[in-house]
Amino acid sequence: MFAVGVIVAFGIFHFTGDHPINVLVVLGVLVFVQLLTLAISIAALGIAIVSPGFFEGLPLVLLLERLASHLWRKAGARVADDPTRDAINRLLTRRSLYDRVERYVLFRHLQLAAAWFNVGALTVLLIDVTVTDLAFGWSTTLQLGAESFLELCQTLAAPWSKWLSQATPTFELVRATQYFRLEGAYVGVSEGARVGDPALSGQWWPFLASCLFFYGLLPRVVLAAWSSIMVSLSLRSVSLDTPDVERLVARLTGPSIRRIHGEDPGNVTPLGAGLEPVGSALGDRVHDDALGVLWREAQCPEGTVGGFLRSRYQLGLQGTLGAAGGSDFANDERLIERINRDNTSPVLIVSEPWTVPDAAFKRLVASIRAKGKTRPIVVALTEGGSEEDTAIWAGYLAELRDPYLFFERENRVTGETQS
Repeated sequence: MFAVGVIVAFGIFHFTGDHPINVLVVLGVLVFVQLLTLAISIAALGIAIVSPGFFEGLPLVLLLERLASHLWRKAGARVADDPTRDAINRLLTRRSLYDRVERYVLFRHLQLAAAWFNVGALTVLLIDVTVTDLAFGWSTTLQLGAESFLELCQTLAAPWSKWLSQATPTFELVRATQYFRLEGAYVGVSEGARVGDPALSGQWWPFLASCLFFYGLLPRVVLAAWSSIMVSLSLRSVSLDTPDVERLVARLTGPSIRRIHGEDPGNVTPLGAGLEPVGSALGDRVHDDALGVLWREAQCPEGTVGGFLRSRYQLGLQGTLGAAGGSDFANDERLIERINRDNTSPVLIVSEPWTVPDAAFKRLVASIRAKGKTRPIVVALTEGGSEEDTAIWAGYLAELRDPYLFFERENRVTGETQS
């Protein structure tokens, strides 16, 4: 962006001597357009805060998201091995935990990019006025008199006019530098001359440099600093119920075995070791239609989940699918309240295989179990992942020691997964 600012400013301030640099062009490109983009970025951030899913639901965003997912599936198989793809998929499943952080990080990047653009433009302007003799003027097809243009300039110069008078245009400067391209001369010059006062035509640069600083660089630096503070505050509010933390706690507190000749003397016992494996079917007991829950980033249409229940258990799907495990815990509470209205119907929880179960998942199962001690809970995975992922799920569910908890290890739910 610094290079872009240099290139744009070099084109605007390029002076060959044929015609002066138009002040209105400089203000239009480097001030007014920047103020417009600044307002748009602030408005977009405000919309994202008030309505977090607004932009994700736009047709163009959905189209680009599907295109990116398609390209990743095609290119990922060629440029990345299985562990790399699984690692990226795990990162994608954690995105919902950091959506607020991501919002401010993106806003900060935009402000820093714009700040470097202004640094590049200011650098070109200051170098040009130092090593060359620039001539400025103002001209427009609109019926804009010197008095009206002076009022516009003084309005822009209001933040610094009281303590930086040399950067505030005067009526003499505005009147003397009005330029007509057809005649190739400033207004009011003597016949046959092009410039009334050559030194006066260069006195626009302090005003233009101040406009670049106060309306271009300074707001971006302030907003970048503010968004950095918001990133730090948002990171503090992120839940620690993540797979990485859960694995660390399990490694520090779980039982371990020492191998005399093993490659890893600190190897830990796998999850579920020594426990009865979790069953994989509901059995012959007759059940009501099941409730469906999508865990974290799992994406499955209701028809797919309903088809899985019909083909596997001859059950229907009650109502709409619920979602749990995101950054908004209020959604989880509403879902638990809905499930607990009926304490006997089975619950099907669908998750992506690489979304490693954690303390938040354990709380979900405990909340469902609170009002239905014998309610069947079935955990099913979407397609993808590795055998290690499936083994982690099987071991974790065995650790819960729930006789009415079932795990579909072999049968997968076909859904829209990140693969």
